Amino acid sequence: MLRLYFGGGIDIRDERIGVSFMDRALTLLWGLCCSALMLLIMFFNHANYASKGDFYNQWALIFSGLLLIILIYLLLRRIGPAFPVRSFVLVSGLLFLGLQICMVMAYWFQTGWDSGAIIYLAKELALGLPLEAYPISRYPNNSLITVFYCQFYELALKYGLGEWTAYKYILAFQCFLSFATAQLTFYGAKMITEDNRLALLAYAVFQLLIGLSPWVSIPYSDALTLPFPILILVLYLWHRRRSCLPLFALMGFVAYMGYNIKPTVMIVFIAICIYELLDLLRCKKLLPTLGLVLSCALGLALGMLTYSGIISSSGIVIDEEQTYGASHFLNMALNEETMGVYSEDDVHFSESFATAEERSKANLESAKARLEDMGLSGLILHLSRKMLSTYNDGTFSWAREGFFVVRIPEPPDQIFSPLIRSIYHGNGRFNRLFLNFEHALWLAVFLLSGFAAMSGKGRKFSVPALALLGLVLYFMLFESRGRYVYIYAPIYILMAVLGLQALSTRLQKSQ
Repeated sequence: MLRLYFGGGIDIRDERIGVSFMDRALTLLWGLCCSALMLLIMFFNHANYASKGDFYNQWALIFSGLLLIILIYLLLRRIGPAFPVRSFVLVSGLLFLGLQICMVMAYWFQTGWDSGAIIYLAKELALGLPLEAYPISRYPNNSLITVFYCQFYELALKYGLGEWTAYKYILAFQCFLSFATAQLTFYGAKMITEDNRLALLAYAVFQLLIGLSPWVSIPYSDALTLPFPILILVLYLWHRRRSCLPLFALMGFVAYMGYNIKPTVMIVFIAICIYELLDLLRCKKLLPTLGLVLSCALGLALGMLTYSGIISSSGIVIDEEQTYGASHFLNMALNEETMGVYSEDDVHFSESFATAEERSKANLESAKARLEDMGLSGLILHLSRKMLSTYNDGTFSWAREGFFVVRIPEPPDQIFSPLIRSIYHGNGRFNRLFLNFEHALWLAVFLLSGFAAMSGKGRKFSVPALALLGLVLYFMLFESRGRYVYIYAPIYILMAVLGLQALSTRLQKSQ
């Protein structure tokens, strides 16, 4: 399996440096990473880990998911060259958007945790009240979300609409973001595979895995930043076609704004910058290198100015001494009792320190002590549990994290809504069947993405692979949850269709 991932192996005597070497190194790293995670998912699913889902047999699910994807691909291969692919994707996307909004309006509910608190905070901000619903200085990444959601409540106040109408408009907007992401996934897959049918397959898998995902109904950073990573990647692929440096400035701007909603958005931009800089330095192109650096700096600077302007004009004040920095999440990630996810005790621990410097120092000391207590074998077990929590759930931990109900409204009708709720609500008749369908599809996507290493596509493989490897590293270092993978699922889908293309080509050549 590893040899198939690596495309026949890597010549370790190759002494070329720069991107050529990096492509080979990423082929090796991606193959090893995917193989290790698949072995963990398939053979150690019985282990105890956080947010463990209630799924059927893993082998039956992965077989079912692969069968579904292959059947869709075989149907798409019957499409002739005259088929209006772009028009189909746009029109079907709009139709699906209408269906998605109808479904969300049928099953939505008021949730708790940070999502519910931010909605209250947005309402307080719209009404000009003191911001007491949530410690915004503790988690400043939620400030931009609050300002954005506040606009919906201000419009509701202006036009005399109720607060729940504003809430529904937020959910409808998030459905639109899902629609936009589906379009970006199609175009990204087309640029990577150069095959309309595989691009349509990526689009179809997106709608089944992400378009049907209930996370779109939760007003929080996951649904709001869904388009960001794939948008940055598509802009990069477009840049490679047009050699347009201003696109790098746009990527930097998008990455910085996304970072201030969900920090993991920045990973794909960092991967692009690393790859391109190595490419330019290998070729000793000084002026293009300088242009790239300046373009990235310009985009980031514009992002900083825009973010600062939005926050300062909103009236939100961030006390940096109260902010929980990276050391807090590093320490929480090493908590064996909670298996690397959220820990209320660690939050109270960080809260006990008055200044950011004291908090950072204490968290680093605690993290060091936890590492020493674990030892090497304990650390490997702990990281394995974290990876299972993060990657072994095709619903992105919906059942364990998403369905946290504070209030369920009365159904708007007596036929459609009860049916949709029976699928998405935790106590619904068809809920478990839906969760296993999503998990089966995700397992197949994850497996196929590993075969992308066989593609020989150079940067078209290496850049998304580097981004996804960076994501794995992030989850190892910091708090990890299944829903954190949600915004990178479109890139996994791109890698999956690239893997399917590579596998199909390899099998045809072997016949």
